[in-house]
Amino acid sequence: MDTPLSGGKCNTTRTVDHSQTPGAETVTAQNDIAETARDADTLMRTIIGSLYLDPDDIERDLKKKARPSPALPEKELNFRLVIFAVVLVFLVFALDLVL
Repeated sequence: MDTPLSGGKCNTTRTVDHSQTPGAETVTAQNDIAETARDADTLMRTIIGSLYLDPDDIERDLKKKARPSPALPEKELNFRLVIFAVVLVFLVFALDLVL
C-alpha cells in the first residue's frame, strides 16, 4: 500500500536501528532470499512430483491399447429387404415412364 487509509502520504524511508551492526540488514536480506529460494524449490518439486507418471502405468495403458479388440460380428444382409428396395425402385421408374 502506497498510502495509508488516513489519506496522508506514506513514509517510505527506512530507519536504521543503530544497535545492529552495519551488515546485519544485508545478512537478513540474504537469509530471506535463501528462504524464498528453498520455498520455490520445494514448490517446484511438489508440482513436478504431482505430474510424474509411473512408467508401469504407462506400460499397462499401452498394452491395453495394443490388444486387438474382438471383431464385431458382421450383420447379415437381409435379402428380403434388398429385393423389396429393388422392386420399389423399379416400380417408381416404371410409373415415371407410364405417366
